[in-house]
Amino acid sequence: MITSGGEVENNKLYIIILIGGAWLLQSLLGFLQIKHFNKHFLAHTPPFGILLYQCYSLFIETS
Repeated sequence: MITSGGEVENNKLYIIILIGGAWLLQSLLGFLQIKHFNKHFLAHTPPFGILLYQCYSLFIETS
């Protein structure tokens, strides 16, 4: 069946909208993943862990 070019244009627009929606969904899920990681990372990090590492590194001789 021979169709006009309008059907092809509708398919292109549908694909562009679908790609845009997938990009927005991926951005939202990535943001939530980073937020969740930061919350749990801070919960499992000792409060003085970084400070102790910095003080300990003063006594390590590097050459």
